[in-house]
Amino acid sequence: MFTLSWQPPYDWSWMLGFLAARAVDGVETVGEGFYARSLVVGEHRGLVSVRPNLSNHTLQITLSAGLLPVASACLAKISRLFDLDCQPAQVAVALGRLGEARPGLRLPGSVDTFEQGVRAILGQLVSVAMAARLTAKVARRYGETLPDAPDYVCFPGPGNAGVGRSVGSESAGDAASACRSADSSGAGDACGKTCAHRADGY
Repeated sequence: MFTLSWQPPYDWSWMLGFLAARAVDGVETVGEGFYARSLVVGEHRGLVSVRPNLSNHTLQITLSAGLLPVASACLAKISRLFDLDCQPAQVAVALGRLGEARPGLRLPGSVDTFEQGVRAILGQLVSVAMAARLTAKVARRYGETLPDAPDYVCFPGPGNAGVGRSVGSESAGDAASACRSADSSGAGDACGKTCAHRADGY
């Protein structure tokens, strides 16, 4: 068990809700006061589980055996994902009255820039839920199953050539679908240009 601390206030309900709405099936699980996901650090892979302890302002983190040799790197990724280095007192001073209604909000990060890039590409022109489903398809198709947690797959890395082809196919197809819907509502001209670019891989 590892522990990371944060400076209160922290709106954990909002953060976990944000992650739950975007959770990639097979890669992430979000529950009541709980977050878990597969993680790859170099040649090491495994499962990380996170639970916030509201009473002492800490994050309790469990790493599976495969990630223990790279524990420091894993903790850094988790800290970035949950924006634990944020200093809310300084943010409150900077925002003034603008931030009074929602104290404790943090900026969600990511554990992997390539994964986040794939999510961003697949999330264009589709809903949050659809983006998560498309990302899950890519992960299931090209990701490696965790031996010690067979319900989870590791998100494939940039060295997997199939990911690029799949992302291009999925994103172009959904862009075209969105354009057909837009065309029926009279917004087809601008969207058609987007489809043309997306189909060419740009």
